[in-house]
Amino acid sequence: MKAQLYLRSVNAKTGAIPTSISSECPSSCVLQGDGCYAENFPLNMHWDRVKRLGPSWDRFCHLVASMPEGQLWRHNVAGDLPQSSPNIIDRPKLAELIEANKGRRGFTYTHIPIHGNKSVIDHANKSGFTINSSANNVEQARWLRSRYPSVPVVCVLPIHPKPEPDVVICPNHINKSITCDKCELCANPDRDFIIGFPAHGTRAKRAEKATQ
Repeated sequence: MKAQLYLRSVNAKTGAIPTSISSECPSSCVLQGDGCYAENFPLNMHWDRVKRLGPSWDRFCHLVASMPEGQLWRHNVAGDLPQSSPNIIDRPKLAELIEANKGRRGFTYTHIPIHGNKSVIDHANKSGFTINSSANNVEQARWLRSRYPSVPVVCVLPIHPKPEPDVVICPNHINKSITCDKCELCANPDRDFIIGFPAHGTRAKRAEKATQ
């Protein structure tokens, strides 16, 4: 696993908070090659570079630990959590990241299934590193929330979503001035609603077809 930390993002959605990219994605993600936003230019160019030349996991965690106390940051604008085997989170590597994040406010999303990983996800969320489980659509998100109520859930929405009583559409989709550094909803693991992200990017129609 390789991962790169960018101390000041130029991503229009996140705002100027630190972000990261890591080299791996789980086989369980249906968007691979079929609408994944990170496969769009120019993000795919940075992702490919991390896969080839990115720092080691240990070096990445060292950089995370060097950030200021209280810093909000987003892990994995591309990539996912480390895996010890297919669709199983690598507990020692995640423990390193949780330790490095202490005193900081990291958050991320994972397509790795909750089943088999719930205890380590719960531990991360209780320790200040928020892991959101990524569902393909509202129906799957509701099922995950009913079965795993302790895990915060996000999901992909259609390009033109309809209102749902238990879904908050990403505020940035409605108002581009509300970036992650101002919103912080995804960094809060103790919420009673789903956060939805309408399919977007140049492959939005493919993403919508793959998930809805």
